[in-house]
Amino acid sequence: MTEGIDAPPLKRRPKALVFIDYDALVRHFVMSGAFVDLEKAFDVTYIAHDDPGQLKKGLTVNLREFGCARVRTCVVSRQRMGLWYFLYIVNVLRQHRGTSAYGHRRMLAVDQVGERRVRQFELLGMPVIFHLFRAAFMAWMGVDAAVAQLLDEERPDVVVQPSFLTGPFVNELLRATRVRGIPYLLLMNSWDNPAVKAVATGDPDRLVVWGEQSRRQAIEYMGVDPARIVAFGAAQFDVYRTPPRETRVDLAAEFGVPMDRTIVLYAGSGAGWHESAYLEQLDAMTVPGGVLENCHILYRPHPWRGPLGAGERDFFEMGLRNVTMDPNMKEHYLRQIREIGGRGMYLADYSITNRLLTLVEAVISPLSTILLEAAMKGRPLLIFAPPRDLKLDVDKNQPHFRDFVTWPEINRCFNDDSFEDACASLRRQIGDPRIASALRERSRDFVVCDGPTYSERLAAEAMALVAERAA
Repeated sequence: MTEGIDAPPLKRRPKALVFIDYDALVRHFVMSGAFVDLEKAFDVTYIAHDDPGQLKKGLTVNLREFGCARVRTCVVSRQRMGLWYFLYIVNVLRQHRGTSAYGHRRMLAVDQVGERRVRQFELLGMPVIFHLFRAAFMAWMGVDAAVAQLLDEERPDVVVQPSFLTGPFVNELLRATRVRGIPYLLLMNSWDNPAVKAVATGDPDRLVVWGEQSRRQAIEYMGVDPARIVAFGAAQFDVYRTPPRETRVDLAAEFGVPMDRTIVLYAGSGAGWHESAYLEQLDAMTVPGGVLENCHILYRPHPWRGPLGAGERDFFEMGLRNVTMDPNMKEHYLRQIREIGGRGMYLADYSITNRLLTLVEAVISPLSTILLEAAMKGRPLLIFAPPRDLKLDVDKNQPHFRDFVTWPEINRCFNDDSFEDACASLRRQIGDPRIASALRERSRDFVVCDGPTYSERLAAEAMALVAERAA
């Protein structure tokens, strides 16, 4: 058993099921070792969502290739997922009513189903009406037969699901586990999940969030009972607790950057529509007399980026002087821009990102989670989000960034004309220990980064729930 975890009063070794329905969850939880201590304390079976009839799959990888010893598959039909959407969007609109994000959430719903249907959803979300509608809808939907059969065959003592708080499994498991009295641990995957999702069929026994900020937003936007929320940090960010062993010489060699220059990271976005233009601007700033003189720009394409946008140029045909690409991302970038087949996610190893953020001395990026990661490492930041890439209103469409962008230590640039001035401000912060310390301290409200590891906290929480049930 894991040290510090009390065994529940069972006469056998407890069983846990871990449900996985998207590739990103493999990267963030399986590859990060989030279930290592769970496997020490429980007999763990991984349940993969594998729909052979679905062209665009959420989960495309084989879990066994990532060290998952016992794997079963389960399929929730696209038809059921589509039907749950009606309850989901009614609940989203209900939960967000009265918040600054409501207008944006409503606009997205109109884009999906039209104005007339959204008005109907708003009516269904009214007090009293919503509870009657929800009860009737859930009774009509029932519980997915495949999920129910799997739970009855496996008879787990606890169910664990890393999740975007939407997807094929979450609404089914919320109901099926409750009916069977099985404790259900739901693990937040992405920074924006509590602010933009609304789990439709009930509250889990525990919702695991990153920190106090996501706890507040789970209460504000999702209406989750505070007693059911626990903060473990982010599974994929536990790697940042331990500095890499490599020296700066080793890291410079790995990423192919010069030793005699200040390294500034430009981390791209998932869309990447105008990144080639921004990289040209940055390259021009590195010349003698430029605001980034003696700097070298290291470009890291986003793991989710797609093909070249309109007017965007192939990085390797641009002939930039002081800008190079992270060699770990080169193959993914070329595959995305030169091969037919659409978008795909690259399962980048977070240990590589840890080495990257240790090497660089400042980070420039649009509204991306890597900005929070850089803050955890004490790296000066520049948020660069021109209107042509992002109509910025963090209260409405990026509420999880609402508190983050107000930090006085963070540089912000929301138009092209002031990009050079913002880079000059960023350059002045490099090497300032006060900036580094302040960023690390502020990040603690967003991500728990000390105490037991995510894996240890998860195993302990699972054991506590099993013990409560057994008692």
